[in-house]
Amino acid sequence: MRATPLEAVLHTVDDRAELFIADLQRVMRQPSVTENEADCEACAELVAAMMMGEIGLDAEVLPSRHNPVVVGRSAQRPERPTLLITGHYDVVSPGPDEDWISPPFAAERRDGDIIGRGAADPKGNLAAGLKAAQAWIEAAGDLPVNLKFMIEGDDESETGHLGEFVDAHRELLRADAVLLLDAGFTRDGNSPIHLGTAGSLAVELQARTGTKEPYFIWTQLIPDAAFRLVWALATLKDADERVCVEGFYDNVQAATPAELALMAEYPWHDESELEFWGIPQFVTGARGVEAIRRLLYEPTCSIHGIEPGLDRPNATSLIPCAARAWVNFHLVPEQDPDDILAKLRHHLDRHGFGDIEIEVLRRFKPIPGSADSPLGQALLRGAGQVGVSTYLLPHSFEFGDKWCWIGQRLGVEGALIGVADPDRRAHFPNEHITVPYYLNGIKWVAATFWEYSHAGQT
Repeated sequence: MRATPLEAVLHTVDDRAELFIADLQRVMRQPSVTENEADCEACAELVAAMMMGEIGLDAEVLPSRHNPVVVGRSAQRPERPTLLITGHYDVVSPGPDEDWISPPFAAERRDGDIIGRGAADPKGNLAAGLKAAQAWIEAAGDLPVNLKFMIEGDDESETGHLGEFVDAHRELLRADAVLLLDAGFTRDGNSPIHLGTAGSLAVELQARTGTKEPYFIWTQLIPDAAFRLVWALATLKDADERVCVEGFYDNVQAATPAELALMAEYPWHDESELEFWGIPQFVTGARGVEAIRRLLYEPTCSIHGIEPGLDRPNATSLIPCAARAWVNFHLVPEQDPDDILAKLRHHLDRHGFGDIEIEVLRRFKPIPGSADSPLGQALLRGAGQVGVSTYLLPHSFEFGDKWCWIGQRLGVEGALIGVADPDRRAHFPNEHITVPYYLNGIKWVAATFWEYSHAGQT
């Protein structure tokens, strides 16, 4: 019996496995540390050449405020849905070579692993998207969807330039959905399908009580900035883990019965999570679905660091005249970081801490997803076609993820998946991707193209 188009594509991935592995090694061997503009430009040119030479896309390297962005497009047929695949080619610094079992840009293959900086984050994911398209071209002579790629070079920095690029090239990037290929499988053996993103308001709180730092014998008369800050921080959250900022929960929506039912199917194991984190229990004693609900639907506040005074000699004998703390408010859909910022200011003023200064470090508005997402359902069906274990996360506990706000800017849905294995060591020495994960990742993306081409059809 004649193979279906998708079956032919999956066979092609098997037949071309060694070539697809070599192509990943080729892009890994091109260094592309974010701060090295020359290397990033060379990597962008290589990615564009791979799009043109191996897939037949129209591709160009476009300038941005820092490293260039690669944009590729297949032939655009109006009767087909258009999928914009996003990702990045830049990597973090590998650090000292002696920390690696092989040179970080050698992309050596050892015992089924391809080892090197960028193997998992991002180049294994990037190559999976490119090779999925190539497999369709080789097996079927065409793609089942219109494809666009946008691959940036500043993901590993905090420049925040990509939004400007998207706004400036809105028509070029117009699509029906956005798919970010990044990250990978979790410890439970699943690669979740992220459909929404949490929000965040990160601030630095500063207390200033004077201009000089006297010795501690003056404590009875001179205010201590560290205590002043600690007293202010103590008003933010109570012992029951409830945020005490007035109005903080005003717009928080409860999980629906359908969402709770979806959570009940998640591969969550209390004991393995507790063992991994080295704790006897979760806060409030939450377990099972309630633990998942808190993680996904409960906003909170956390202190990330406190710095009293200055790093100077005799610090243990001096009363600090300045202190600062880094605080993050983790937000869920319908909360707005600007609204929370105003409420934080009002809260501090109301409790007698009008002198505490607030500096905003980061703000992301949460973007909800939907389990009924056509792209999410296509990813779910595609995973089933190739034996990938996954589940839908309509609301991710991650924040500010690019697929969501790129999709929001373009007015379409978005999703995130990753194909790298759980123990990928991204950002650490000996980063790697295991060959079976890489090849099956190609198949998952290829199957998603097929399933998305049938989205909405009965």
